[in-house]
Amino acid sequence: MFYRALVAILRWIYTARHGIRRIGETATELWRFYIHSTLTQQRNRYTVVQGVVIQDGQVLLVKRTTPRVWELPGGGIEEGETPAEAVVREIAEETGLQVRIERELGVYQRLGFRPHDAIIFRCVPTGGTLAHNEESVAVRFFPINRLPRGVLPWYREVIYEAAGPAMPPRVHRQWLGLGAILASLFIVLGERLHLLE
Repeated sequence: MFYRALVAILRWIYTARHGIRRIGETATELWRFYIHSTLTQQRNRYTVVQGVVIQDGQVLLVKRTTPRVWELPGGGIEEGETPAEAVVREIAEETGLQVRIERELGVYQRLGFRPHDAIIFRCVPTGGTLAHNEESVAVRFFPINRLPRGVLPWYREVIYEAAGPAMPPRVHRQWLGLGAILASLFIVLGERLHLLE
C-alpha cells in the first residue's frame, strides 16, 4: 500500500514537473515570438507574400512548427523575384501544390504586433500533391465557414475577403493590438497543451 502511494506521488511529481517545464518552454517561445520580436521590429518592417488557396469552398492552411498555429502559406521574397513568383514558389515549397494566381487582394499592413506588410494573392491549385515540409507539421484544406480554432485571428478577415466578390487590389490596414496578442497567446498555448484541433 505504501509502495503504491509512493509510486503514485512520484508519477504525479514527474508529470507536474514535465508540465511545468513545457509551460516554461512555451512562455519563453511566446516571449521571443510575440513580445521581443514586436518591440525590436517596430522600426524594421519587412514584406512577405501569402496565398489564399481556395478550392471547392475550402481554404488551404499550413500549421507551422513554431509557433504551432494555422496560417496561410507564404514567406519571403527572394532577390530578383516578383511577389507573384515568390508566392507560387512558397506555396509549392510549403504545401506541395502548384497554383495559379487568380488575383491580387492587395497589401495588408499589419501594424502593432510583429509589424510587417503582406502582399496577398488568391490562388487555385493546378497540380501537385499535398505535403508538408520541415517548416510545418500539417497542411490541410478547411471549409471557409468552419476554420480551425487554431488559425491566427487576422487571417480570418483575409480569407473571407478572398472568398468574396473580386475587388481591385488595395492597401488594407490591420491593427494587431492587445486583443490579437492575447488571442494568439491562447491559440499557441492551446496547441501546445493539445487543447485545440
